[in-house]
Amino acid sequence: MSIEQKSGTFQYADSFSSEKLNVELIEGKKFIEIYGNKYELQMNRNQQYNIITELNSGIKKHIPVYMEPLSKTWHLKTHNEKRVFSNVKKEIIDRLKVMPEKDRRYFESSLNKGIFEVRDANKDISTEHALYSVVEINGSLVPVKTDVVPERGIKYKLYNRKNPHGKKYLIELDGNRWIFEMASSPNVSKSLEKAVKYGINKKLYNRYVNIDSSQL
Repeated sequence: MSIEQKSGTFQYADSFSSEKLNVELIEGKKFIEIYGNKYELQMNRNQQYNIITELNSGIKKHIPVYMEPLSKTWHLKTHNEKRVFSNVKKEIIDRLKVMPEKDRRYFESSLNKGIFEVRDANKDISTEHALYSVVEINGSLVPVKTDVVPERGIKYKLYNRKNPHGKKYLIELDGNRWIFEMASSPNVSKSLEKAVKYGINKKLYNRYVNIDSSQL
């Protein structure tokens, strides 16, 4: 599936096509871009997409990848040879995820990077509020809520639309994609939280919210 950028509506793809999968054709082979580098893309017998890399020894290695449904951005399924999403995390995503609907429009929020507002396709977006919001995570769309938590800043939480008051799961942007929040995530000072609350110095606040923990 893909999203039409201007209208925000979905189109469905049912084949290994270069257009629907954000793939570039080079000499009959399909290539994708991940973090600024191009890799050949293949699909194995289990319908899993893999990129092909060559080690210094000359041995070719297949690394599993996935594509986000709205932005059509490709990501590795592993980080430092460890899975980004454990079986438990994937089960949570599968339980909470929502399927794209043809009578809905999906627009990335101008205030929150990586969060998409879901709107009624038949109503004027300039006068109607979003129905709810979703994030792309592990190739799925999952409803998300944002909260300002004292002493900790803005928190992003996955939830079940069928049970909005049920258990929620904290997530964070690692700079490239949404992942489940780690215990070592940097907190935002209370003074910066107040700055956003009263509409003061939002650019400074956003810079701190999106800071990579490796910079600390």
